[in-house]
Amino acid sequence: MTLLTSTNYIDSIKAHIDSVKLLSKYTSLLSPSPALLKDYCFSVCKRSDLTIGDRDILKTFLKSKSSDLEDILSALQKLDIDKFKPVQNFLNGKTIAPKNQTIVEIIALFYDFELRPLGKYLGNANKVNREDLHEVVDREEEKEIVEEKEDRLETVNVPTGISSVVEESKVSGSKQNNSLKKKLIVGISSLVALIGGGYGVTKVAYFSDSDQCIVWEEDKYIPCDCAEGMTAYEQDKGNMPVRYNESLLKGFKRINVDCNTTFFKDNKPKVWFVKTGADQHEYFSSPGDGTHPTLNKTVKPVSQYHLNKYIYPNCP
Repeated sequence: MTLLTSTNYIDSIKAHIDSVKLLSKYTSLLSPSPALLKDYCFSVCKRSDLTIGDRDILKTFLKSKSSDLEDILSALQKLDIDKFKPVQNFLNGKTIAPKNQTIVEIIALFYDFELRPLGKYLGNANKVNREDLHEVVDREEEKEIVEEKEDRLETVNVPTGISSVVEESKVSGSKQNNSLKKKLIVGISSLVALIGGGYGVTKVAYFSDSDQCIVWEEDKYIPCDCAEGMTAYEQDKGNMPVRYNESLLKGFKRINVDCNTTFFKDNKPKVWFVKTGADQHEYFSSPGDGTHPTLNKTVKPVSQYHLNKYIYPNCP
């Protein structure tokens, strides 16, 4: 096991730049002038997802009085464009590695390198074998590859045991009164298919006549009667109801996202997603119970890689 250093940090940033530099968000940095870099810095300062660490990077680079955005913008306004020449030289390949760490950090910020600044990189990466350094850089990309493989599964076969229970429930319900039918209704609340392991995990909930349920309707959960909801589901007139859950009812909603959406707060995701088709996703306000309410796919937190690939290329 080899401990990573500031040299590895620069190498990782270079590898990251190579993987994202052709995205529309970064093409202006392919052959930049100092003036263009200053303009780009202004656009970075206006981003809604800047962390405290990002503001510290800007403060140090711009020699701002404080990390308050107002002071940072004021310092940037007064800054001579020559300050960006070391950044230009690195991006144009004239220098192999900046001698000043503040230059390295501003480049990491410009390209949204996730493990920034250096302290965060070393703290997260020192347990990684140097021979596997690319795994640190491509972690999010590898997650995306796994996601692509999982999404190839169009249909999921319900285990035979579960199917027989559901069929038995339907038969029994047709022969007995409504009260008994309520007790025999089986709600399959979530089904997660994992391609890598080739197996599915199914949670089965038995609804009694005293249970309350919720059901997904368009973009949120709404309360419903368990028996009525299940009957509608069996008649292909609705979605599968699940047992009443206050957190799902109030905190889990489908949302629209755009270039102005705040995706992270304190380095933690505020938006989750499910892939619904080729380059198509649905976004949610929380992870909910971990699965999409109708597709039975795993709800995942957004990552910088996901944003760079699917959201930011569409930004003006």
